[in-house]
Amino acid sequence: MTTTFKTSFAGMISAVLLGGPLAALPLSEIEKRDFNGNGAIDRGAELEALKLVFPDLDDFQQTRFGTFVATGAAQMKLSEFSTADDYSRLRTACRIGKRFTLQENVSQISLHNQDAILPSKNGALFSISRDRINDLTSWQVNGAMAWVPKGAMNRCLLDDKPNRPVGAVVSAYGFAPFISFKGSGNSTAKGTSDLSVGVIAQIQVFGGAFDLQEYTFAPYYRTDFQGDAEIYGIKASWTPYHYESRLNGLQGDVSKRRFDWSLGVNVDYFKVHKAGNSGLIDDTDYGFVGANLGVGYTMDDVGAYGVRFSAGVDAHRDILNDISAIKYNVSAKMHLTEDARTSLELSYEKGRDRSTLTDVDGVTLNLRISF
Repeated sequence: MTTTFKTSFAGMISAVLLGGPLAALPLSEIEKRDFNGNGAIDRGAELEALKLVFPDLDDFQQTRFGTFVATGAAQMKLSEFSTADDYSRLRTACRIGKRFTLQENVSQISLHNQDAILPSKNGALFSISRDRINDLTSWQVNGAMAWVPKGAMNRCLLDDKPNRPVGAVVSAYGFAPFISFKGSGNSTAKGTSDLSVGVIAQIQVFGGAFDLQEYTFAPYYRTDFQGDAEIYGIKASWTPYHYESRLNGLQGDVSKRRFDWSLGVNVDYFKVHKAGNSGLIDDTDYGFVGANLGVGYTMDDVGAYGVRFSAGVDAHRDILNDISAIKYNVSAKMHLTEDARTSLELSYEKGRDRSTLTDVDGVTLNLRISF
């Protein structure tokens, strides 16, 4: 028999949808598995005994049991299996005030699961280097920040449903203004850059072939860091999450996982009125369609908080102008914090950048930050 354990906020939100017992297993029955009487279920014989009655736990209890198993904690207090205030907790979790989030680009921003720091999401990039021989300072930045206003989101559309819906259904929506920035240059040349402002409209789909899916739509105005460019566009992306195969999302402690996979599909249409320092051409329409694919491997026994190695490809084609933009990358990223929100990354990229249509081929040392 295969037992599926539900963990994390996504598990908590979906707990009311998964069709488990309507009544919780009485706490007195769980106490019977506390063989040493210390007021907790300890990992080992007590955990195995509780696992035998897992089907009798209600969905909230199953979610907490899954969290216990996934995180590797030594024990879980019996009071954690009390479900007296579960729906109150759920309503509290569904309410989101004003929130900021920072990632590498708009397609990596999740309005509904901002606390999920996933290995496949690198965070914003900041890099600066100094060539003393040639008296040259080089820089590179790449990031996107969104602000979620109060009342602009509902991520619990299904919290009052008694059973899991059949097929895929919309479970959340949200809106957020954003600003994104990307550019590189040095002390003798402006380089190319992309400074965009717009609004993210995102819906989350629960069920179906994936655990979760996010669909993002973002109209935007774009210029360059000098303010010389004038570009208008709209971009869309699709991000699926499948926890068992570790596609775009993991459960539990990020640093203790192994392989992870990433996939995202993107569409980006924009009209260039003035190219400025964008690297593009005046009075030209662009329409890119493509995907990001990647694989990563985390070694938790290297450094203080683990090291992640990854390789990926950003493959897109401009179907309006018959232009290909394919960029390959490999990297080694050392986590500087336990939650993996800050990292030091050594990266090599080769190919064509689709946002500026400039060729890249080089190694950089980057600081990565996400929140």
